[in-house]
Order: sequence, then C-alpha cells, then structure tokens
Amino acid sequence: MTGQGTSMFSKDGAVGSMFNADGALGGTAQKIGGPLDKQGMVGKHFNADGAVGGAVQKNIAEGNSDH
Repeated sequence: MTGQGTSMFSKDGAVGSMFNADGALGGTAQKIGGPLDKQGMVGKHFNADGAVGGAVQKNIAEGNSDH
C-alpha cells in the first residue's frame, strides 16, 4: 500500500515493491534462482542499491528532476 507522499516507484511503493524479493516479480525471480536471485548476477541490479533499482529509486521515486 502506498502511503501519502510515497512514490509508486519507490522501493515501498505500489510498483517498486513488486520488485522486492517478497514481491510479485522479485518473488518469482527468487523461486527461479540462479542469476535472477536477489544476490545473482542479474537480480542484484534490481534492488534499491543496485544499478537499475538504485537509478529508479534516486531519479524517479525521490523526484530528482536532473535526469
């Protein structure tokens, strides 16, 4: 559930939370495992600290208008 002032793309937002290890998309990747696991070669980039997830968190979820 997205709280007031929380971007839907934030790691806790309606869309972003789906990519967490216990979310709909992230959970499926966890079940598949291997490179898609949250610590795998692909999956590690999709968490809030990873290259993809971090960029979304910084630039979209936090409202950075520089990009």
